[in-house]
Amino acid sequence: MISKGICQEDKRAIILGAAIFILALCVRIIYFFQLKSSPFFYYIGNKLDPQIYYEWALRIAQGDWFGKDIFIGMPLYAYFLGMIFLVFGKNIAAAIFFQLLLSSVNCLLVFLIAKKLFSIGVAVVAGI
Repeated sequence: MISKGICQEDKRAIILGAAIFILALCVRIIYFFQLKSSPFFYYIGNKLDPQIYYEWALRIAQGDWFGKDIFIGMPLYAYFLGMIFLVFGKNIAAAIFFQLLLSSVNCLLVFLIAKKLFSIGVAVVAGI
């Protein structure tokens, strides 16, 4: 017989997945506010990766989508930052917050993959 709705095991997986995501996000938000009070929060660096991607993202946000040189690194991150700077202005806090949000989604994805490949118990441990 075909049952309608979500089975008990699926409900449990949804609740556990949501709990893992919320836990991961809460830990990252606490970290974000602790980091924000640090004097190094806005420090970009000196010709290291953070400064290179920061300057590249600023150029993208200002409309220079293709540049004149060949890519010196992975361009997707620079475009991700560029879009954040385009929407929120030159706001490092917004960029860090979106990265923390995506890393929380990563915990949820690890949970879902482990649930599919192994068991719910392994998935919870992997997600956390």
